[in-house]
Amino acid sequence: MTQYRLTIHHQNRLLGHFETDGADARAAMEQVRGCFPEAAGYQLTIQVASEEYRLLESGPDGLKVLSRRPLYRPLGEQR
Repeated sequence: MTQYRLTIHHQNRLLGHFETDGADARAAMEQVRGCFPEAAGYQLTIQVASEEYRLLESGPDGLKVLSRRPLYRPLGEQR
């Protein structure tokens, strides 16, 4: 499943992020994007998760994933 992040700025001030990874993630991201028009002073950046950072623990029972987080790249950038 593809995960997207929409970063929202208003007049060069960071307002926050919207992240989605559901079955219709692209459509959800586009819907939220439509709520913040450039004409009203919003700047939007769309990113897609391309890799994952994982923190692992190695013990007698084998490897255990302690945490994970997606690593994003700009949408449209090739890897």
